[in-house]
Amino acid sequence: MTGLSFDVSHLLAGALVLVSFMLLYQTRLYALLNVFALQAVVLSLSVAWQAYVQNAPHLYITAAIAFLFKALIIPIAMHRIIARLGIGRDVEQFAKSPRRSIRNIVGMPASAIARNPALPRTGATTPTVAPRLISRRAPRPRWTDPSRPRRAPGRLSPASPRDC
Repeated sequence: MTGLSFDVSHLLAGALVLVSFMLLYQTRLYALLNVFALQAVVLSLSVAWQAYVQNAPHLYITAAIAFLFKALIIPIAMHRIIARLGIGRDVEQFAKSPRRSIRNIVGMPASAIARNPALPRTGATTPTVAPRLISRRAPRPRWTDPSRPRRAPGRLSPASPRDC
């Protein structure tokens, strides 16, 4: 492989990663299907380029199948199903915000690392994470109102229409 073939391969691989991250940011169902089809086009181009560079004709068949099914048939069928059922707006209400998705992707491994008791010690006899930070009392939930009387467990006696 020459320098140009490496450059084009890296360009297509980078485009595939970029389009994959674009899938995370989509909150609308129709836009998600369109980006899904775009990802299939980039994948098919990448496989076809490798077929050309490596002189492997069987990869052209793989690229054609990926393009035909993933870029054309599946997105068109999904668009028709969504339009026929009328669920485009219903599903979009439950879509996560991109900021929250990225926060969860980064935050989950970070919290797992911070709370792992099997991490190597720093040389001191105390753990690396202070136990007081882990066993801290949970804050009081916002919906508890201290001025409202509590009911005994197991008894159903509505005091106001708000409790019904």
